[in-house]
Amino acid sequence: MIFGDFEIFPLVEQKFKLDGGTMFGVVPKKIWGRLVPVDDDNLIDMQTNLFLIKANGKNILCDTGLGDCITEQERKIYGAPGKTGIETGLENYGVSPDNIDIVFLSHLHTDHAGGSIKNDNDRLVTRFKNARYIVQKREWDDAMNPNERTAPVYIR
Repeated sequence: MIFGDFEIFPLVEQKFKLDGGTMFGVVPKKIWGRLVPVDDDNLIDMQTNLFLIKANGKNILCDTGLGDCITEQERKIYGAPGKTGIETGLENYGVSPDNIDIVFLSHLHTDHAGGSIKNDNDRLVTRFKNARYIVQKREWDDAMNPNERTAPVYIR
């Protein structure tokens, strides 16, 4: 999609499952259940949709998905394979992780920010080593000091 000086490209990082009640919150299942099928465990199919924006000679990635550093327990919780499609998705648009200039994170929940890191010889390192990472200060503060309700959605 071209939007003025911006080229916007969608990519799916990976598919996962999430508890329907978690996703729809206070909306009753009688309403959302008509539109979204659930499995026997009340899980709904989800996917992490990322956007690559090319503008003014810069490559900007909006969110990074679950990534491939989630634990076995987190894979079970999310019903995710734990294999990221970030590199392949970017390659489809002629971009490598080293070509990303800015990573904009809408928020720091695992399914939006987990792909920001990768495992390199048993060390967690930033996946986009040349990028500047941007997140709202309030979200950063919340992620660094989660309460008992929000702690499970952040990976330390």
